[in-house]
Amino acid sequence: MLEVVCGRRLIDRRAEENEEVLVDWILELWEHGNIFDAAEESTRQEQNRGEIELVLKLGVLCAHQSESIRPDMSVVMRILNGVVQLPDNLLDVVRDEILKGRPETSMEILYDVNSIATLTFTNSFISHGR
Repeated sequence: MLEVVCGRRLIDRRAEENEEVLVDWILELWEHGNIFDAAEESTRQEQNRGEIELVLKLGVLCAHQSESIRPDMSVVMRILNGVVQLPDNLLDVVRDEILKGRPETSMEILYDVNSIATLTFTNSFISHGR
């Protein structure tokens, strides 16, 4: 997903040092409120901003080093179809997992499902692969 939206490879040795690893670069832009800038210029259209930002955030989440927060494809599809929302604190969750420096953690991620109920996904619901 990230390679398609950004028009770049996951690792680009020719890029500037802070842009060499695509996921790290997108995360840095996200932390500064500029995640939309990661999208390839030809795909950056203001009317699609929300969709592009969603795909970028999902891509970072799916490529995260901690298996415990990588969603499985059924969750990804429900998010893309608008059935499940990403939590508002997703950036904090991603940052916290990076700071822990552990490949596996037990944590819960809350997804708001159409404002009717909140589902809690734990490690048992998360994919064991990328």
